[in-house]
Amino acid sequence: MEATNKKLKKLAVRIHNGKKIKIAILGLGSVGCYLLDYLMNLQDPNIVILILGRNLDKLEKDVNIIKTAATVRNSLKSDLLLQTVDLANHDELSRLIKVERPDFIVNCSRAYSGIKYGSISWHHIRAYRIWTPLSISIIKSIMHAHENVMSNAIVINTSYSDAVNSWLKSAGMRYPDFGSGNLTHLIPRIKFAVANANILRI
Repeated sequence: MEATNKKLKKLAVRIHNGKKIKIAILGLGSVGCYLLDYLMNLQDPNIVILILGRNLDKLEKDVNIIKTAATVRNSLKSDLLLQTVDLANHDELSRLIKVERPDFIVNCSRAYSGIKYGSISWHHIRAYRIWTPLSISIIKSIMHAHENVMSNAIVINTSYSDAVNSWLKSAGMRYPDFGSGNLTHLIPRIKFAVANANILRI
């Protein structure tokens, strides 16, 4: 696995030389849709966006809404590709990464589509303990595939990355280059839950 800085330097050269950059977004939940909308607004014809997920019907609906908005704003400049994939199957992911050769892999997926872990744990503080195993399953599969094909794609994990990325690293496994946090809003939630529990006991 190449060091992140080395990969970033190679990528900078490609961008400087006007090469197309392919960004694979895995999962189009709230984060994935926000990211896609943001990338579309860059109006960059050198960006190719590969949308990957389990449900083609849902992917097409979400992408069509974002494409329509981008067309209204006259910002539809990037190429968009859609493809279904079993996110838990690292062999299938390996084949896909080998063929598509993305420069970025952004994991915005969840083990169970449509379930927001925070909505479960907000009222049941003990449910926080399931966040790590639920969040680790897909990114673990992605990193297995990343290693299988010796990919140099920069991997960004948005699914409970503060805990999950460290877990993968401590286990001696390949781990994402970047994460988007989660503990920053997890700790206040736990504090609120504990404070509320103390109030209820008085």
